[in-house]
Amino acid sequence: MDNLPLSRKYLHRALAIRLAIAGVLIAIALGVTVLMVERQRVGEAVAERVVQGALTFNILASEVLESPSGPDPVSMQRIVDSIFEKRMEYRRAFKSGSFVLLRIFDLGVRELALWRDESYEVVDSVDRNVKVPGIQALTSREPLLSTQRISGKSHVVVVVPLMKSSGQPVASLQAVFAVSSQALAMAGGRAIKAMAYAMGTVLLTTVLLYPVIILLMRRVTALTFDLLDSHIDTLKILGSAIAKRDSDTDIHNYRVTITSVKIAEAMELDPESIRALIKGA
Repeated sequence: MDNLPLSRKYLHRALAIRLAIAGVLIAIALGVTVLMVERQRVGEAVAERVVQGALTFNILASEVLESPSGPDPVSMQRIVDSIFEKRMEYRRAFKSGSFVLLRIFDLGVRELALWRDESYEVVDSVDRNVKVPGIQALTSREPLLSTQRISGKSHVVVVVPLMKSSGQPVASLQAVFAVSSQALAMAGGRAIKAMAYAMGTVLLTTVLLYPVIILLMRRVTALTFDLLDSHIDTLKILGSAIAKRDSDTDIHNYRVTITSVKIAEAMELDPESIRALIKGA
């Protein structure tokens, strides 16, 4: 009973610590999830733009793509140059970033055309580090999306097929999109907001449920002590019954005790054993 305040203090502290840990873990998990979703959203938006650009390129380069001998590198390069010179919408920067590299390969992994944004400070590093698509990627009918971190910057790499009118892939377009620091900051900001919302939700839930939990704990504690009191009462009743029985047989008990001690002394038992024998008798 003396340790009851200490026990309650310990329970309060343990409960608060566990709720705090749960809140932090939930906030971190939600923040990481939001950050991953935001990055995936940027990648999907880039892939959609590349697919639309590939459809336009298919139309502009239809004669070259339909050639029985396969796409001609000179013709492909001329078309790419004309697109980026005359169609400035392909070169303009988006809020989420800008395209910095474009390459076209035939199914034999031969480079047919190349465009680079020379104003991009790490374009050389991007050109060196972005891998040439494998055969599986070049022959795929679906866009392939991946992300790479080059020179400390995030880049989205998209590979889409270029097809003949019959739907047969004859080449692939690889586009590299440099994600802007603004887009990354916005994604990070959303993740931080999500973490803050999660922490706020956990805190609000704790404020609402904490009194209920404490009340239930007090009720459980009270019931525990009621059960303890009932056990003590049972022991008292049992002790009274034993005492009543012993009061009726005290002469016999004394006789048994004296006889036991004499036998123990005759057997030369040690004093400790004799005391234990007296207790039992």
